[in-house]
Amino acid sequence: MTTSEVKASEDQQLLQEKDGALYYTDTLADMQMYVVYRFGAEGKQLQEGQYILQEELPKPAQYVQAYKDVKSALADEYGEARIDTTLFQSKKYMNKPDQYPAALQEGQIRFQSVWDTEDTQIVAQLWNGQQIRLAVQYVSKAHKGS
Repeated sequence: MTTSEVKASEDQQLLQEKDGALYYTDTLADMQMYVVYRFGAEGKQLQEGQYILQEELPKPAQYVQAYKDVKSALADEYGEARIDTTLFQSKKYMNKPDQYPAALQEGQIRFQSVWDTEDTQIVAQLWNGQQIRLAVQYVSKAHKGS
């Protein structure tokens, strides 16, 4: 899809067009998300789309639940994830699901699920770098790595 085609197909109001990307807001699993469409070097062909949780949640446990809700919505649409993993920075929180929110707060855990369609890879992630982030990335297989 080109920039013009995305604009024509998007129901939401364009927030910003900058550096080869279009920015919108929308909902996913009943949560407000930023939607970002990124285009190739010439800005002509859509390479990736991303949903990023817009609201800041007060507790890490709410982010874990939000990730589960997003993952469930994606599973409803694309079936079972090809990869569904929880990555730990240390063994401290391994096999202790009740402590995953604390691990997230400390940046000690990352959740990731991956689905594939014929032409797109979908990756849902929850992690804490400088702050807790929940995002879903749609990457065109035709442009992956370019």
